[in-house]
Amino acid sequence: MMRTIREDNVVAIRRSSKVSVTLRTLADQYLISLERKQASVFTIKHERECINAILKRLPEDIAADSITTEYLEKHVFDDMRAQGLKPNTINGRIKTIRRVLSYAKEEGLVVTNAAYRLQKLIETDMGIPSFVEDQYMKILEQCKTTTFAGLRDKAIMALMLDNGIRLRELVDLDVDQVDLYGKLLKNVDGKTNTTEDLPLSEPMVRLLATYIKERGRYLTASPALFVTLDGKRLNRSTIQHAISDYGKRAGITNVRVSAHTFRHTFARMWILNGGDPFTLRRIMRHRTMDMVNKYIRLWGHEVVERHETFSPFARHKLL
Repeated sequence: MMRTIREDNVVAIRRSSKVSVTLRTLADQYLISLERKQASVFTIKHERECINAILKRLPEDIAADSITTEYLEKHVFDDMRAQGLKPNTINGRIKTIRRVLSYAKEEGLVVTNAAYRLQKLIETDMGIPSFVEDQYMKILEQCKTTTFAGLRDKAIMALMLDNGIRLRELVDLDVDQVDLYGKLLKNVDGKTNTTEDLPLSEPMVRLLATYIKERGRYLTASPALFVTLDGKRLNRSTIQHAISDYGKRAGITNVRVSAHTFRHTFARMWILNGGDPFTLRRIMRHRTMDMVNKYIRLWGHEVVERHETFSPFARHKLL
């Protein structure tokens, strides 16, 4: 198989102890390695954005093996702090440069990982936005299901609420991924370039069946599940704007009305209704339990309050 010029240059650099590779070239090779590993397009896009945010603060030709921890702190991350970037944004970029230099160390291009000793910022837990029941019901009520667009939009928001599907996963769905009999969305592309089957509740199955039937009256050629009236696949921006508009019509002002808020609401209601956290992690496709544990820390007190209200012992005041 023929190598690209860029790949051959990096191989040549690796073999020569007299040549130093620039951080920019190293970053390019790191991204190529992610592509070879078949990392998801979203992972590669995120890493590229973080790398670009770092590189724009450094000289074009800076050698990777000349970078020190202090140099990164002074020229990159002190500048990010001065600009008022959020701690989680800065911490994400620290993680990326650590991965880049870790790759370089494995390839023998640097001796040490200068990013290893970078100090992460303390992230203030600002909470995770979610709807209460009255809010999401009001939003869904704004959809005029007598129209194709209204029925479609209700199906979209209900699906996010039903199994916490991500917006980018939802827009990529095709009709043949919907298994109404098995109550599943099949082979949904996840965040880590894997596919998973997502469950559907019985009411969600009925709503999707109604929508798919109505959709068939307008078009049959497009494979996309959620489409415009002229058969084009809906994009994320269109859906996000529609959701925001429904929120305004519903008079929701104290929480951001977005696709991700629907996803968080699914997680919150799962926990409040006594759902198993390990199953929740699997449905939401988090790689670890860290995010689920954060959900529990945020909303666990509401579980205690519900217990106080609904415990048979407490309700009947047996003492």
